Amino acid sequence: MTLEEKVGQLVQVASATEKNAAATDASGARLTDAVLARIRSGEVGALIGACGIGNYNLAQRTAKTSRLGIPVMVGHDLIHGVLTQFPTPIGISCAWDTNLWYRAGRLIAAEAPLKGCDWTFTPMLDIARDARWGRIVECAGQDPYLAGLYAAAMVRGIQEPVGGRRMAACLKHYVGYGAAVGGRDYDEAEMSVETLHRIYLPPFAAGVSAGAFTVMPGFHSLNGGPCSANRYLLTDVLRGELGFTGFCISDMGAVWEIGPKGHGIARDAVDAAAKCVNAGMNMEMTRRSEFCFSEGLAQAVRAGRVDMRTLDDRVRDVLRIKERMGLFEHPFIDEKPAVDLEAHLAFAREAAAKSVVLVKNAGDVLPLAKTAKVALAGRFADSAHEMRGAWSAYFENVRNPSVRAGLAAAEMALAETPAEADVVIACVGESQKRNGENRSYADVSFDANDLAVVREAKRSGKPVVALVFCGRPIVLTELVEAADAVMIVWNAGSCGGWGIADVLTGRAEPTGRLTVDFPRASGQCPIFYNRMATGRPYGSGRFCVHYEDVPFEPLLPFGRGLAYTAFAYADAHAERQGGRVLFFAEIANVGKRRGTETVQLYVHERFTETVRPVRELRGFEKVTLEPGERRRVTVEAALPVGDYEYFLASDSRADGVRGEVK
Repeated sequence: MTLEEKVGQLVQVASATEKNAAATDASGARLTDAVLARIRSGEVGALIGACGIGNYNLAQRTAKTSRLGIPVMVGHDLIHGVLTQFPTPIGISCAWDTNLWYRAGRLIAAEAPLKGCDWTFTPMLDIARDARWGRIVECAGQDPYLAGLYAAAMVRGIQEPVGGRRMAACLKHYVGYGAAVGGRDYDEAEMSVETLHRIYLPPFAAGVSAGAFTVMPGFHSLNGGPCSANRYLLTDVLRGELGFTGFCISDMGAVWEIGPKGHGIARDAVDAAAKCVNAGMNMEMTRRSEFCFSEGLAQAVRAGRVDMRTLDDRVRDVLRIKERMGLFEHPFIDEKPAVDLEAHLAFAREAAAKSVVLVKNAGDVLPLAKTAKVALAGRFADSAHEMRGAWSAYFENVRNPSVRAGLAAAEMALAETPAEADVVIACVGESQKRNGENRSYADVSFDANDLAVVREAKRSGKPVVALVFCGRPIVLTELVEAADAVMIVWNAGSCGGWGIADVLTGRAEPTGRLTVDFPRASGQCPIFYNRMATGRPYGSGRFCVHYEDVPFEPLLPFGRGLAYTAFAYADAHAERQGGRVLFFAEIANVGKRRGTETVQLYVHERFTETVRPVRELRGFEKVTLEPGERRRVTVEAALPVGDYEYFLASDSRADGVRGEVK
């Protein structure tokens, strides 16, 4: 390969680089003559932006005419579905269901070819402890153990072969992006080596172990070093400690952003390209006018800033993944892929129901009686748009998305006014426009107008059920007090109306459990259950860790979720069997309905050399019981290697963080 051809494999450009260029595919996406010329000359290794089947195959045919005939990859942000949307990640994480997450990955893999994609920039594995950060909607919550299970399941689902080809998953944003100061997107993150390894790295380790093909470092700086140019993170940890064998793709414009107008550690494109490649970055995702690799990397090599062996390693990583994807043998997408969209709608409906979290049900208002007349109130009752959620690039395979449509399909009697109804359902919360990238808010209070809707409904004298649409934890203190029942429904996707109606009517049991803490006030943020132990215990005493104006604990804690029945625990104990630690408990359904309990195992490590969290999730098991049924449940603790392993800080520097295993 020539130097220019090697550099070309490390460059990703937008599928459309000219405004209003003529479309060449039925989807309306563009491949311009300029893009095709760059592919033909070997200057491009990948495209970003779904370009449709016709354009995808055109790009591959063009790549075949290049001197080396190396196929391109086409990536896109397919975060929670493609044509069919299932709930946003923060919602579907509440299912606590690894098989559901795996099937979500399979849906993405099946539908992505319909849009001309073979690479998805998901799963997003940032740990999010701060509700003010808008991208919390894209992640699996605040717990590293649960997020690791999500990572592995999604990667397996996305990357399992389909017809000789394999789609590529991408773990992002490596690492600590969710710890942005003040919950402000793109801001710096500062953390100890212990926190990095205990909280933020485990989901990425799980994704790497599952075989993820690509990793995307974050825009941000961690402990003073931009992640895009941090050799400790990209080489020592990712490839050394975690054993990653794929390639790293920058976030859009992130290489350019280490330059003088951004982090300020690079002088120009040559300097930025050299620092990122030497650190361990393989490919640059570019904006339309900010190219560092294509403009500066060859110069950096010629000037001796980047060793040719280093460049060869970076190119070899990319080519190896293309080979593992099957692109050399199967470069084209079938013009008419066989995709069962009806089955995908059924999955979306199931996922919507399993993502719902019931947090209050006073007087057993729910499930709705079959004969109940229901009045709908609130701005989201008829809104299909609010079911989409952030990062819904498409929303084409849709069935009965609104709450009203879902209840009508369930043949519920819909009343015109609360006075004519037996129950009022208020559809309230946060608009999906308020979450996602660069949607940071200092105040995450519940909308005052929505609260007024609930209080007005309550004045009718009828029970009020509040359905809370949201993409982040919001302050529900007054709402929980005002409503008789409260259900967090998130942004539920293509069959949101059906899935929510299934739970409201009892066709499906509420099995969701929260994966984030919901604060009592915005001032509690960041808030998370696995906080470190302290010499002044948490509580309400004068010299305890507390607030003077609100209780210390969250309003709705991690792991919270109600069923339509009640469960009792007895004979809980632990046993060590060889290298395994097993926990046992007898669970009884003491209510009147069939129900599913999520038995959660938390541990606290005592007498260690470092301060440890007050508790950490180390396992869970779901059990479905009939009324009066009892069952002995066993949960195996997922303890760290060597039972208890942790890091002691030995060095902290601008280019990363260092520590030693104990």
